[in-house]
Amino acid sequence: MPRPPESPDVKASKGLAYILRHGAEKEGLSIRSDGYIRLADVLARPKMREVDVEMVLRLVSENAKQRFQLVYGYDPSPPRPPQLKKGQTPKKVRPAPSKVMSLKENATSPSDGATITNSVQGAKEEMRTNSVGTIAIPSQNESSSGSIKDASEEQQQQSAQGQVQGQGQDAAEIDDLRSTLSKATIQGQKPNGNGVQDGHGFIELPLVALPIPEPSTSLTDSIGSEKQAESKDDARPKGEYFIRATQGHSINLESTAHLEELQNDEEGRRKAGVMVHGTRAELLNVLKSNGLSKMSRQHIHLAPSHSGAIVPRPNSTLYIYLSLATLAENKIPVYVSANGVVLTPGDKDGVVHKELWRKVVVAQKGTRRVVWEDGKEVERVEREGEEGI
Repeated sequence: MPRPPESPDVKASKGLAYILRHGAEKEGLSIRSDGYIRLADVLARPKMREVDVEMVLRLVSENAKQRFQLVYGYDPSPPRPPQLKKGQTPKKVRPAPSKVMSLKENATSPSDGATITNSVQGAKEEMRTNSVGTIAIPSQNESSSGSIKDASEEQQQQSAQGQVQGQGQDAAEIDDLRSTLSKATIQGQKPNGNGVQDGHGFIELPLVALPIPEPSTSLTDSIGSEKQAESKDDARPKGEYFIRATQGHSINLESTAHLEELQNDEEGRRKAGVMVHGTRAELLNVLKSNGLSKMSRQHIHLAPSHSGAIVPRPNSTLYIYLSLATLAENKIPVYVSANGVVLTPGDKDGVVHKELWRKVVVAQKGTRRVVWEDGKEVERVEREGEEGI
Protein backbone atom coordinates (compact mmCIF):
# COMPACT_ATOMS: atom_id res chain seq x y z
CA MET A 1 0.00 0.00 0.00
CA PRO A 2 1.53 3.34 -1.03
CA ARG A 3 2.31 5.86 1.66
CA PRO A 4 -0.08 8.80 1.82
CA PRO A 5 1.31 12.09 0.53
CA GLU A 6 3.00 14.31 3.12
CA SER A 7 1.19 17.40 4.32
CA PRO A 8 2.77 20.79 3.47
CA ASP A 9 3.77 21.22 7.14
CA VAL A 10 5.55 17.85 7.31
CA LYS A 11 7.30 18.49 4.00
CA ALA A 12 8.43 21.93 5.15
CA SER A 13 9.68 20.61 8.51
CA LYS A 14 11.70 17.87 6.83
CA GLY A 15 13.19 20.39 4.41
CA LEU A 16 14.21 22.68 7.26
CA ALA A 17 15.69 19.80 9.26
CA TYR A 18 17.73 18.58 6.28
CA ILE A 19 19.18 22.00 5.44
CA LEU A 20 19.85 23.16 9.01
CA ARG A 21 21.26 19.86 10.30
CA HIS A 22 22.96 18.28 7.32
CA GLY A 23 22.71 20.02 3.96
CA ALA A 24 23.61 23.71 4.41
CA GLU A 25 27.09 23.35 2.93
CA LYS A 26 25.87 21.18 0.05
CA GLU A 27 23.22 23.81 -0.66
CA GLY A 28 25.91 26.51 -0.78
CA LEU A 29 24.65 28.32 2.34
CA SER A 30 26.83 30.21 4.81
CA ILE A 31 26.32 28.75 8.29
CA ARG A 32 27.61 30.45 11.42
CA SER A 33 29.59 28.61 14.08
CA ASP A 34 26.49 28.72 16.34
CA GLY A 35 24.40 27.06 13.61
CA TYR A 36 22.36 30.10 12.54
CA ILE A 37 21.65 30.73 8.84
CA ARG A 38 19.82 33.65 7.25
CA LEU A 39 16.21 32.52 6.86
CA ALA A 40 15.97 34.34 3.51
CA ASP A 41 18.84 32.19 2.19
CA VAL A 42 17.17 29.00 3.42
CA LEU A 43 13.85 29.88 1.80
CA ALA A 44 15.62 30.66 -1.49
CA ARG A 45 16.64 27.01 -1.92
CA PRO A 46 14.62 24.86 -4.35
CA LYS A 47 13.56 22.48 -1.55
CA MET A 48 11.80 25.38 0.19
CA ARG A 49 10.12 27.05 -2.78
CA GLU A 50 6.63 26.41 -1.38
CA VAL A 51 7.49 27.73 2.12
CA ASP A 52 7.27 31.36 3.23
CA VAL A 53 8.32 33.25 6.38
CA GLU A 54 4.86 33.09 7.96
CA MET A 55 4.80 29.31 7.59
CA VAL A 56 8.24 28.95 9.21
CA LEU A 57 7.21 31.16 12.14
CA ARG A 58 4.17 29.00 12.71
CA LEU A 59 6.07 25.70 12.43
CA VAL A 60 8.71 26.84 14.91
CA SER A 61 6.15 28.02 17.46
CA GLU A 62 4.00 24.88 17.16
CA ASN A 63 6.80 22.29 17.20
CA ALA A 64 6.41 20.35 20.47
CA LYS A 65 10.05 19.24 20.54
CA GLN A 66 11.35 22.73 19.69
CA ARG A 67 13.68 21.43 16.99
CA PHE A 68 14.31 24.91 15.57
CA GLN A 69 15.23 28.33 16.94
CA LEU A 70 14.62 31.74 15.39
CA VAL A 71 16.21 35.07 16.20
CA TYR A 72 15.38 38.45 14.69
CA GLY A 73 18.33 40.81 14.42
CA TYR A 74 21.51 41.33 12.44
CA ASP A 75 24.99 39.88 12.13
CA PRO A 76 27.69 42.48 13.04
CA SER A 77 30.55 40.24 11.89
CA PRO A 78 32.81 41.46 9.07
CA PRO A 79 32.33 39.76 5.69
CA ARG A 80 33.62 36.21 5.80
CA PRO A 81 36.49 35.59 3.33
CA PRO A 82 35.64 33.15 0.53
CA GLN A 83 36.38 29.51 1.30
CA LEU A 84 39.23 28.19 -0.83
CA LYS A 85 39.12 24.72 -2.30
CA LYS A 86 41.84 22.20 -1.54
CA GLY A 87 45.09 23.27 -3.22
CA GLN A 88 43.68 26.68 -4.17
CA THR A 89 45.67 29.78 -3.24
CA PRO A 90 44.25 33.28 -2.79
CA LYS A 91 44.61 35.62 -5.74
CA LYS A 92 47.16 38.39 -5.41
CA VAL A 93 45.68 41.87 -5.62
CA ARG A 94 47.81 44.27 -7.65
CA PRO A 95 47.75 47.99 -6.83
CA ALA A 96 45.80 50.15 -9.25
CA PRO A 97 48.08 51.85 -11.83
CA SER A 98 49.00 55.39 -10.83
CA LYS A 99 48.94 58.38 -13.10
CA VAL A 100 52.20 58.43 -15.07
CA MET A 101 53.78 61.83 -15.51
CA SER A 102 56.93 62.65 -17.42
CA LEU A 103 59.96 64.10 -15.71
CA LYS A 104 59.32 67.32 -17.58
CA GLU A 105 55.76 67.48 -16.13
CA ASN A 106 57.21 66.86 -12.68
CA ALA A 107 59.61 69.70 -13.06
CA THR A 108 56.91 72.11 -14.18
CA SER A 109 54.26 70.92 -11.71
CA PRO A 110 55.97 70.60 -8.35
CA SER A 111 52.63 70.51 -6.52
CA ASP A 112 51.53 67.22 -8.08
CA GLY A 113 53.66 65.19 -5.71
CA ALA A 114 51.90 66.67 -2.69
CA THR A 115 48.52 66.16 -4.38
CA ILE A 116 49.15 62.45 -4.96
CA THR A 117 50.49 62.01 -1.43
CA ASN A 118 47.40 63.72 0.00
CA SER A 119 45.18 61.42 -2.07
CA VAL A 120 46.87 58.39 -0.58
CA GLN A 121 46.40 59.84 2.92
CA GLY A 122 42.71 60.45 2.19
CA ALA A 123 42.25 56.87 0.95
CA LYS A 124 43.98 55.56 4.04
CA GLU A 125 41.77 57.60 6.34
CA GLU A 126 38.66 56.40 4.48
CA MET A 127 39.70 52.76 4.89
CA ARG A 128 40.21 53.14 8.65
CA THR A 129 36.53 52.45 9.35
CA ASN A 130 33.83 50.17 7.98
CA SER A 131 30.21 49.42 8.72
CA VAL A 132 31.10 47.08 11.60
CA GLY A 133 33.55 49.00 13.69
CA THR A 134 36.80 50.83 13.83
CA ILE A 135 39.77 49.10 12.26
CA ALA A 136 43.05 49.48 14.08
CA ILE A 137 45.51 50.57 11.39
CA PRO A 138 48.85 52.06 12.35
CA SER A 139 49.77 55.07 10.23
CA GLN A 140 52.37 54.22 7.60
CA ASN A 141 53.85 57.74 7.69
CA GLU A 142 54.55 57.79 11.43
CA SER A 143 58.25 57.48 12.15
CA SER A 144 59.89 57.08 15.56
CA SER A 145 60.02 60.85 15.91
CA GLY A 146 56.46 61.32 14.68
CA SER A 147 57.52 63.48 11.72
CA ILE A 148 56.06 63.25 8.20
CA LYS A 149 58.43 63.20 5.25
CA ASP A 150 58.09 66.30 3.10
CA ALA A 151 56.46 65.55 -0.26
CA SER A 152 58.57 68.01 -2.27
CA GLU A 153 61.81 66.60 -0.81
CA GLU A 154 60.63 63.10 -1.71
CA GLN A 155 59.87 64.28 -5.24
CA GLN A 156 63.31 65.82 -5.68
CA GLN A 157 64.99 62.59 -4.56
CA GLN A 158 62.89 60.53 -6.99
CA SER A 159 63.57 62.94 -9.86
CA ALA A 160 67.30 62.79 -9.19
CA GLN A 161 67.18 58.98 -9.34
CA GLY A 162 65.19 59.03 -12.59
CA GLN A 163 62.01 57.60 -11.05
CA VAL A 164 58.54 58.39 -12.32
CA GLN A 165 56.33 60.06 -9.70
CA GLY A 166 53.35 57.88 -8.78
CA GLN A 167 55.14 54.53 -9.20
CA GLY A 168 57.39 54.73 -6.12
CA GLN A 169 56.01 56.03 -2.86
CA ASP A 170 52.30 55.68 -3.78
CA ALA A 171 52.45 52.02 -4.83
CA ALA A 172 54.56 51.09 -1.83
CA GLU A 173 52.18 52.81 0.59
CA ILE A 174 49.18 51.11 -0.97
CA ASP A 175 50.90 47.73 -0.68
CA ASP A 176 51.76 48.46 2.97
CA LEU A 177 48.18 49.52 3.62
CA ARG A 178 46.77 46.33 2.10
CA SER A 179 49.17 44.27 4.17
CA THR A 180 48.10 46.11 7.32
CA LEU A 181 44.40 45.70 6.52
CA SER A 182 44.84 41.97 6.01
CA LYS A 183 46.15 41.69 9.57
CA ALA A 184 43.74 44.18 11.17
CA THR A 185 41.33 43.17 13.93
CA ILE A 186 38.22 44.82 15.25
CA GLN A 187 38.98 46.92 18.30
CA GLY A 188 37.55 45.55 21.52
CA GLN A 189 36.86 42.06 20.12
CA LYS A 190 39.12 39.22 21.23
CA PRO A 191 39.14 35.67 19.84
CA ASN A 192 38.71 34.30 23.38
CA GLY A 193 36.07 36.89 24.30
CA ASN A 194 32.67 37.39 22.74
CA GLY A 195 33.90 36.66 19.23
CA VAL A 196 34.67 33.22 17.76
CA GLN A 197 37.86 32.96 15.72
CA ASP A 198 38.23 30.22 13.12
CA GLY A 199 41.44 28.64 11.87
CA HIS A 200 41.87 31.34 9.21
CA GLY A 201 41.79 34.31 11.61
CA PHE A 202 38.19 35.33 10.81
CA ILE A 203 36.38 36.64 13.90
CA GLU A 204 32.66 35.92 14.09
CA LEU A 205 30.66 38.16 16.44
CA PRO A 206 27.43 37.18 18.23
CA LEU A 207 24.14 38.03 16.55
CA VAL A 208 22.53 41.23 17.80
CA ALA A 209 18.83 40.76 18.59
CA LEU A 210 16.33 43.47 17.63
CA PRO A 211 12.65 43.90 18.53
CA ILE A 212 10.44 41.93 16.16
CA PRO A 213 8.44 44.42 14.06
CA GLU A 214 4.70 44.33 14.61
CA PRO A 215 2.66 43.30 11.56
CA SER A 216 1.01 46.28 9.85
CA THR A 217 -2.77 46.38 9.59
CA SER A 218 -2.73 47.78 6.07
CA LEU A 219 -0.39 48.62 3.21
CA THR A 220 -0.78 52.34 3.94
CA ASP A 221 0.17 51.85 7.59
CA SER A 222 3.17 49.75 6.53
CA ILE A 223 4.49 52.36 4.11
CA GLY A 224 3.92 55.15 6.63
CA SER A 225 5.68 53.35 9.47
CA GLU A 226 8.64 52.45 7.23
CA LYS A 227 9.07 56.07 6.14
CA GLN A 228 8.83 57.24 9.74
CA ALA A 229 11.45 54.70 10.85
CA GLU A 230 13.79 55.72 8.03
CA SER A 231 13.48 59.40 8.90
CA LYS A 232 14.31 58.71 12.56
CA ASP A 233 17.50 56.79 11.92
CA ASP A 234 18.62 55.93 8.40
CA ALA A 235 21.82 54.32 9.72
CA ARG A 236 20.02 51.96 12.10
CA PRO A 237 20.84 48.29 11.29
CA LYS A 238 17.99 46.49 9.57
CA GLY A 239 16.82 43.25 11.16
CA GLU A 240 16.10 39.91 9.54
CA TYR A 241 15.37 36.38 10.71
CA PHE A 242 18.08 33.79 11.37
CA ILE A 243 17.21 30.14 12.00
CA ARG A 244 19.04 27.08 13.31
CA ALA A 245 18.40 23.51 14.40
CA THR A 246 18.73 23.10 18.16
CA GLN A 247 20.63 19.77 17.79
CA GLY A 248 21.20 16.83 15.49
CA HIS A 249 23.86 18.38 13.25
CA SER A 250 26.10 16.33 11.02
CA ILE A 251 27.53 19.65 9.81
CA ASN A 252 30.75 20.34 11.69
CA LEU A 253 29.98 23.50 13.65
CA GLU A 254 33.07 25.38 14.89
CA SER A 255 31.47 26.35 18.18
CA THR A 256 29.30 24.96 20.98
CA ALA A 257 27.88 28.43 21.67
CA HIS A 258 24.38 27.13 20.88
CA LEU A 259 24.66 24.57 23.69
CA GLU A 260 24.92 24.75 27.49
CA GLU A 261 27.74 22.72 28.99
CA LEU A 262 26.65 20.84 32.10
CA GLN A 263 28.74 20.73 35.26
CA ASN A 264 28.75 17.81 37.67
CA ASP A 265 26.69 19.64 40.27
CA GLU A 266 23.09 19.62 41.44
CA GLU A 267 21.90 21.87 38.59
CA GLY A 268 23.81 19.87 35.99
CA ARG A 269 22.47 16.54 37.25
CA ARG A 270 18.94 17.93 37.24
CA LYS A 271 19.20 18.95 33.57
CA ALA A 272 21.00 15.75 32.54
CA GLY A 273 18.34 13.53 34.10
CA VAL A 274 18.67 9.77 33.50
CA MET A 275 20.80 10.27 30.33
CA VAL A 276 19.32 7.39 28.32
CA HIS A 277 19.93 6.44 24.69
CA GLY A 278 17.31 4.22 23.05
CA THR A 279 18.09 1.79 20.23
CA ARG A 280 17.46 -1.86 19.19
CA ALA A 281 18.23 -4.90 21.37
CA GLU A 282 19.85 -6.81 18.48
CA LEU A 283 22.65 -4.21 18.46
CA LEU A 284 23.75 -4.95 22.05
CA ASN A 285 26.78 -7.12 21.23
CA VAL A 286 27.96 -4.70 18.51
CA LEU A 287 27.66 -1.74 20.86
CA LYS A 288 29.45 -3.59 23.67
CA SER A 289 32.29 -4.26 21.27
CA ASN A 290 32.51 -0.88 19.53
CA GLY A 291 31.00 1.48 22.09
CA LEU A 292 28.16 3.98 21.80
CA SER A 293 29.19 6.23 18.89
CA LYS A 294 28.06 9.61 17.61
CA MET A 295 28.33 8.16 14.06
CA SER A 296 28.08 10.92 11.43
CA ARG A 297 26.63 13.47 13.85
CA GLN A 298 28.46 15.80 16.20
CA HIS A 299 27.03 14.28 19.39
CA ILE A 300 25.49 11.19 20.93
CA HIS A 301 21.85 12.02 21.72
CA LEU A 302 20.41 11.23 25.14
CA ALA A 303 17.00 11.79 26.70
CA PRO A 304 16.79 13.25 30.21
CA SER A 305 13.66 11.27 31.07
CA HIS A 306 11.20 8.58 29.98
CA SER A 307 8.36 11.11 30.08
CA GLY A 308 7.87 14.64 28.80
CA ALA A 309 8.79 16.25 25.49
CA ILE A 310 12.25 14.62 25.10
CA VAL A 311 12.16 10.82 25.46
CA PRO A 312 13.88 7.83 23.82
CA ARG A 313 12.47 6.53 20.56
CA PRO A 314 9.12 4.85 21.29
CA ASN A 315 10.09 1.65 19.44
CA SER A 316 13.36 1.22 21.40
CA THR A 317 14.08 -2.21 22.90
CA LEU A 318 17.55 -1.42 24.26
CA TYR A 319 18.26 1.42 26.68
CA ILE A 320 21.81 2.55 27.50
CA TYR A 321 22.13 4.84 30.53
CA LEU A 322 25.13 7.10 31.14
CA SER A 323 26.30 9.07 34.17
CA LEU A 324 27.23 12.76 34.22
CA ALA A 325 29.69 12.13 37.06
CA THR A 326 31.45 9.29 35.23
CA LEU A 327 31.78 11.27 31.99
CA ALA A 328 33.07 14.31 33.91
CA GLU A 329 35.68 12.14 35.64
CA ASN A 330 36.89 10.98 32.22
CA LYS A 331 36.91 14.56 30.86
CA ILE A 332 34.11 13.89 28.39
CA PRO A 333 31.91 17.00 28.09
CA VAL A 334 28.14 16.89 28.34
CA TYR A 335 25.81 19.55 26.93
CA VAL A 336 22.11 20.28 26.83
CA SER A 337 20.45 21.89 23.82
CA ALA A 338 17.86 24.64 23.96
CA ASN A 339 15.06 22.09 23.61
CA GLY A 340 16.38 19.84 26.41
CA VAL A 341 18.22 17.08 24.51
CA VAL A 342 21.33 15.90 26.40
CA LEU A 343 24.40 15.63 24.16
CA THR A 344 27.96 14.34 24.42
CA PRO A 345 30.66 14.17 21.74
CA GLY A 346 32.21 11.12 23.43
CA ASP A 347 35.96 10.65 23.65
CA LYS A 348 38.51 11.72 21.02
CA ASP A 349 37.11 9.02 18.72
CA GLY A 350 33.50 10.09 19.28
CA VAL A 351 32.69 7.02 21.39
CA VAL A 352 31.54 6.22 24.94
CA HIS A 353 32.78 2.69 25.67
CA LYS A 354 30.88 0.13 27.77
CA GLU A 355 33.20 0.62 30.75
CA LEU A 356 31.62 4.06 31.18
CA TRP A 357 28.01 2.93 30.84
CA ARG A 358 25.93 3.22 33.99
CA LYS A 359 23.33 0.61 33.06
CA VAL A 360 21.85 -1.26 30.09
CA VAL A 361 18.25 -2.48 29.95
CA VAL A 362 16.70 -4.85 27.40
CA ALA A 363 12.91 -4.35 27.12
CA GLN A 364 11.16 -7.27 25.47
CA LYS A 365 7.85 -9.13 25.99
CA GLY A 366 6.72 -6.70 28.65
CA THR A 367 9.83 -7.22 30.82
CA ARG A 368 12.75 -4.88 31.44
CA ARG A 369 15.93 -6.83 32.16
CA VAL A 370 19.13 -5.16 33.41
CA VAL A 371 22.05 -6.82 31.54
CA TRP A 372 24.89 -4.40 32.32
CA GLU A 373 25.57 -2.28 35.37
CA ASP A 374 28.55 -0.28 36.66
CA GLY A 375 31.03 -1.70 34.14
CA LYS A 376 30.09 -5.40 34.30
CA GLU A 377 27.49 -7.87 33.06
CA VAL A 378 24.54 -8.59 35.35
CA GLU A 379 21.17 -10.29 35.03
CA ARG A 380 18.21 -8.95 37.00
CA VAL A 381 14.74 -7.54 36.52
CA GLU A 382 14.55 -3.77 36.76
CA ARG A 383 12.65 -2.56 39.78
CA GLU A 384 9.50 -0.52 39.30
CA GLY A 385 10.18 3.21 39.26
CA GLU A 386 13.97 2.64 39.06
CA GLU A 387 14.44 5.11 36.20
CA GLY A 388 11.26 7.07 36.78
CA ILE A 389 9.21 4.59 34.74
